[in-house]
Amino acid sequence: MDYIQTTLEKDLEGILEVARYSFNDFYPTQKLLKRAEGKKIWTYVVKDGERIVGFKIWYKDDDGDIYNWLDAVHPDYQRRGISSKLFSIMFDMSRKEGYSEIKLKTHEGHPKMIALCKKLGFVEVHRAPHHWKDTIDREAIFFEYNLLRHKDLNS
Repeated sequence: MDYIQTTLEKDLEGILEVARYSFNDFYPTQKLLKRAEGKKIWTYVVKDGERIVGFKIWYKDDDGDIYNWLDAVHPDYQRRGISSKLFSIMFDMSRKEGYSEIKLKTHEGHPKMIALCKKLGFVEVHRAPHHWKDTIDREAIFFEYNLLRHKDLNS
């Protein structure tokens, strides 16, 4: 497997293909691109040969911290440590660039993500019912990861 830093625009089709296999309801393409506009954004893809089999996208949020926005691994490639490796890349890059906190949100419909977050050391900080009013009616679960506290674990 190759882990490659790229841009959302360059590998959009491969990212969308993995997302369609991984999520019941994923962003429409234009909404995805619109949300990325004007943000400092990092995009990584995982390739098996020429095929994109996973991705992670994060950006600098308005509060100055890192927001883990989107990630997925094609179901045929799950349980191989790909997500953990992508998180490790994000942790290392964010730490090197001077960030101290990573935030993400998910919901109970993603039990594998919740388990991975807890395994990696993310702390649940908040829940918000009916958070995604335009797509799903699920309670959002907000997690945070302190890069300074976990420095020795991931360096």
